[in-house]
Parts: sequence; C-alpha cells; structure tokens
Amino acid sequence: MSSKVINRVVSVKLYPTYEKFADNVYLELLPALVSMSEKTIINGTSETLMQIYDNQLIYQLTEKPIIQVSFQYNETLEQHYYGVLYSNVETDDMNRSILRLNLSPVHTVFRRKFSRSFSNNAVQTITECMTALYNDMKLITPHIDASNVRIPPACLSGTYETVFDYIRDNGQSVDSSDFCYLWEDGSGIFMKSNTEILAQTPLKAYKFNVSNPFLGDALVFTKGEYITHKDNTTLLGDASFFSFSMTDKKLYSDILASTDIENAWITMNRNAVYENNFQNPDKQGQPFQAVKCQTLSSYEKRIRFDINQGRMDVKVGALIEVLGDEYSGKYLIVECIRDVSKDFHLQTLECVQVAAATNDTSKTSEA
Repeated sequence: MSSKVINRVVSVKLYPTYEKFADNVYLELLPALVSMSEKTIINGTSETLMQIYDNQLIYQLTEKPIIQVSFQYNETLEQHYYGVLYSNVETDDMNRSILRLNLSPVHTVFRRKFSRSFSNNAVQTITECMTALYNDMKLITPHIDASNVRIPPACLSGTYETVFDYIRDNGQSVDSSDFCYLWEDGSGIFMKSNTEILAQTPLKAYKFNVSNPFLGDALVFTKGEYITHKDNTTLLGDASFFSFSMTDKKLYSDILASTDIENAWITMNRNAVYENNFQNPDKQGQPFQAVKCQTLSSYEKRIRFDINQGRMDVKVGALIEVLGDEYSGKYLIVECIRDVSKDFHLQTLECVQVAAATNDTSKTSEA
C-alpha cells in the first residue's frame, strides 16, 4: 500500500482583477506566505485568514482581487478560490510588514441581491444563483456537488445567503425523504441529504500510539477531547410540533407521542407553508421536519480531534470511524479548521457521533 504524502500549499496566486485572471497575470505569494487557516462549518459558514510578508505593499495594488490557492494531495492538484472581505497591515517584532487577509468564497465578496420566485428544485435554485453571481466571472464559477432536493416554491428576497438558509431550513431529499445539509468552502458548494452522508464509507482513524506506527492509510489523531458527552436522544422523543398554515391561518400540530403541551415546539417556516413542510412525511410517515429536530438533537456527543497529517479528503461532510478502545465510533465532521503553509498541514476537526461503536449501525439506520 502506497503511503499518502503530507499535502501542502504549492501555490498562492493573487490576480488583481478577474480580467487579469483570464489573462493569467498574477503575483505569486507563496514565498511570502506566513500562515493560512481555513474554517468551514456544515451550517454554511466559511472563512479563511491568510498572512503574508508584504514588502511589495500588495494591499495598495488592488481592491477586489481573486486569490487562487493550490493544494497538492498525492498527485492531485486541488484549487480553491477566494475573494477578500477585508485586510489590514501589521508590523512584527522584526519590523516586517505583514498583510492580514480575511478571505471568503468569491460570491461572498461580490454580493448581489435577488428578489424572485424560484422553482422547487434546490439544485436548480443554487445553480441559478451562482450563474447570476458569476455572470462576468464564468471561469471561476464554483463547482456544485449536490443531491436531488426539493423545497417549497417561494418568492425569496435577499442575498444568496437568504436563499441558502431557506434551502437548509426546508430542503427535503427526493430520494430518501429526509433533510439536507448545505455548505461551501473555497473548493465549491455541497448539498447532501442526511441519509446520503451517513451512507458514505468512513475513513478509518486511530489515536496515536507509538507502539503501532504502521497503520497504512488510516488517520492518526494526536489529541481527542469531548466537547459534550451526553445522550440527548430522548429529549424530543415526546415532543409535539406546531406550525402555521398560510392557507387558512390555522395552527396545526403533529403529535408524535401522547404528551402534554409542556414539550411543544412552534415553528415558523418563512415562506414555506405547513402543507408543504411539516405535513410532508418521510418514508416512515412522520413529518420530516419533526424527524430532523429529533435526529439533530441526538447528536450531542461532540468531540474534537487534532490531526497532524492533514489531508484534503478529510473535510466537512465526511465520516470517520475511530477504531480502538478510546473514542470508538462513527463521527460526522461538522467543522474543519485547516492550518497550512509551505511546510506543514494541520487539521482540527469537530465531529458529532452518529453511531455508538464500531459496526453499530443502529443510529445510522434510524437517522
């Protein structure tokens, strides 16, 4: 079995404008790179902080540049694109000028508002948003990796973030009838159903053990700690969910168990009407939004892993399976902080446990 190389940043190119990008005119910033940290969360948050030595006073050259960061992983070159939200200049102890760049996916910087009616196809809606935002920057239109998801038809007004939040709140998988996740980073936009994510083949992981360094292609984490360690599965087990109907202005309820009204949840679904949201069942016949609340409430065993051999396939939305006595179980990566430079690649992962132990698929099948 061939071992994985420790991947790293091999190029950081600054294009002053999109026109310069099309003409391949750029400044190579890698020799000046001090550090780069990218934080991605499954709820859609993505931001990157880059620091470079700025002897050339780059910050005076451009207002809305495009940053292309190339990562090498094995023999694959993966490119991420960022825009600059804001920047500032500092001086270190050796009186060197350091430019701090707060980066984000390009469409976050080049903002545009929408006020229109979209179809009930979430993938088509996302594609329409990106097509409009990148109308004058077609070469860097983000890759969209998405499954088939429906949303209640609505007229949405606001930025693309308003549209994406609506999809997160109301998106239902056509294939599995459950809820979806929607997130983004410098490499693209991702939308996957909960069932699709849990059906992935997990990456194997172990806690570092000096007596057994030959673990092949498995992940080795040097530190693990529980953020929360409790079983909250039954918290919403006897809950009642209420939602307004926009057609007859009544408050409807979906009773999932015989209970009183003390454990009642009233939900407001923006433009989504009750009949297309809470009343729309999953394959078990329960309202999929209510099942979403129950499923997410069960993910209360949260853990943080530190990995010193960072990898591009270890990212938000991936599954890892920890083997061994400590921290054993299957985990969904919900937050990834990637620290990279010319010489190192470290990752901090925040995960939720989706199965209690190795080969235990009971919770996975329930989700």
